[in-house]
Amino acid sequence: MPRRLPVRPAKVLGNFFVLVALSMMAFIYYMFVFVLWAPRAEKDSFAFGLLICYNVIFLMVFWSFLQTMTTDPGQVPVFWGFHLGDNENKRKRYCLMCNVFKPERCHHCSACNRCVLNMDHHCPWINNCVGFWNRKYFLLLLIYVLIITYTTFFFAMNDFVETIKFMYKYKAFTNGDPALKNHVIILFAYFFNFGVAFLMTGFLKFHLKLASENKTTIENLDK
Repeated sequence: MPRRLPVRPAKVLGNFFVLVALSMMAFIYYMFVFVLWAPRAEKDSFAFGLLICYNVIFLMVFWSFLQTMTTDPGQVPVFWGFHLGDNENKRKRYCLMCNVFKPERCHHCSACNRCVLNMDHHCPWINNCVGFWNRKYFLLLLIYVLIITYTTFFFAMNDFVETIKFMYKYKAFTNGDPALKNHVIILFAYFFNFGVAFLMTGFLKFHLKLASENKTTIENLDK
């Protein structure tokens, strides 16, 4: 009977991070589509075209998120080992946890409790490691997230400014205005979107630089 690996706290906590990420995506999507642009789409062809483009990009964000989260990042090849005459360093790369010889750039992930081929890092937001087989999807995820957050930033900016004016002029938090709900959604979703866009700009730049140099995050930290 195969030995069952213990459930790691980091993996359990990772489910919470995944839920937070999906909730934030849904909140920003609801603000942009249902609060701002869907009511305008019936009479405005530009709004209708924008919604089509936005939904396509959002679909790609969700697809790349699922692919990054569910794709196996890479296992050590079967019967991987060393031969007589091989470099001594190859013998030293032995994982006592997995009982396998590790190829170069393969590392043991304490959160996943396994060795990951060409491991870049463990990402709690997808509750998975980024490695040989899913690094492409991870980069696509960063690119699509940056595109959709920038799109949200620019095409919701005018409504955000109007929300600030509304809050300041009418003190809407105390007067019970029926438009208060939508303005609160716009306010918080826009701030969330701005934070994600700001972080993703630097994060994508960093990972594109690593990819262009054929490096991983772990190798960059070791350097």
